[in-house]
Formats: sequence, C-alpha cells, structure tokens
Amino acid sequence: MALDSPGSVTRVGLINWLFGQFVNTRTKVDFINFSMKMLAVSVLLAAMMALTTVLPEAEADVVTGQTIQPNAERENGKETLPKGEDHVVKSSIRCDIGWSLYRGCCFRYFPAATSWAVAEKSCLSFRGNLASVHNTDEEFWIQRLAGNNPAWIGGSDAQQEGFWFWSDGTPLKYVNWCGGEPNNKGSQHCLQINWIAKKCWDDNNCNAEKGYVCAQKLDQHRGMKY
Repeated sequence: MALDSPGSVTRVGLINWLFGQFVNTRTKVDFINFSMKMLAVSVLLAAMMALTTVLPEAEADVVTGQTIQPNAERENGKETLPKGEDHVVKSSIRCDIGWSLYRGCCFRYFPAATSWAVAEKSCLSFRGNLASVHNTDEEFWIQRLAGNNPAWIGGSDAQQEGFWFWSDGTPLKYVNWCGGEPNNKGSQHCLQINWIAKKCWDDNNCNAEKGYVCAQKLDQHRGMKY
C-alpha cells in the first residue's frame, strides 16, 4: 500500500500496511534462519561421511582394555618378544610409556652404556632399582627385554666378597651363574646377565660400562609407601 499523504490514510489502512511490512520482514528472517540451518546440516553430514572412511582402519588398531604390543613373535603358541628389539609398552593403564609390565612390576631396558653404580642411580631416579631376578621365567623375560645383550641387573657382593645381594632388598635365592662364576677375577663385584652364548650370569668389574635394566614395583611407581 502506497502512502499518498498523512491525511489520506485511514487508521485501519495504516494498521494493515504496518502488518504487511511485519509479515514480509519475518518471512525474510525465517528464510535466512532456515538457510543457515541447512548449511550447518550439510557441514555435519560431510564430516560424518569423512569419519566413516577413517574409522574402519582405526578400529583394527584398537583393543579395548588391552595393551597393543606389535612386532611380537610366537613360540609354541605363545606371544614372545622379538629378538634384538626393546619391548616398549606404548600405552598402559599401570606403567608409564616406555616401561613394560610383568607380574606386578614395571621394567625398562636402557641401552646407554654406564657403570653399575650410575645405572643404579638412574633407576633410583625413576623410583626403582636395577632389576632383580627370582625365577627362570622372569629371567627369560628380562633377557629378551635387553635384546639378549649383556646388561647390568641389581646383584652385587661389593659389601662383602661372596655375599650377593639384590639392590632392591629382596632375597637373592635364584641364581644362573655361568660355569666357574662368580670368580671375582680382578675385583668383580657386580652382576651382568646375557653373558656368552649360554646367556648366563657373570660377575664383572662394577666400573665396566653396559646397558642396564631397571624395575619399579607398582607401589614405588606410584610413589606410595609399603
């Protein structure tokens, strides 16, 4: 409705004109809102389609509630550590990244060569000690963790010749000495594993530099007291 002059527009006509303008304005606003909603829906659908192409590949790598340990070998139907490779748990609910969980302890092999005392100090900085060994299965597991390389563990008789102790304070009852060892040749007071082809134990000079295996009890790992 056109406005000729204020005097020529009746009150009813003015109301009708204003109502028409209001309806036209609301229609434009509703159209803009509808267009924005449709744009948002289109973006959401595109994102969902992209996810459906990625998720099937990712699902093959996810095992709920378990630690994924790739590159493992199988011996006699059991999964074991590959030779020459460090066993590193990438994600664990109990051990830090880089540490491996075995029977209530977290273990880690450090290949950097150092003396027995420096190796023990390094383990202490992680709230642990050089590893102790208490049975054949545990020794085999630690041997493979170290890649079957000679490495320091926590045995020592530096306190008194012939009296061997674990640095973590546990009793030293299980042994796997090589033939003729320990012989204390040239003041050898520290224990290395994976010696010669038999991968048995040898006493060596504590200043010799080797890689080493640290162990954390779970309560030590979390900073808890006994």
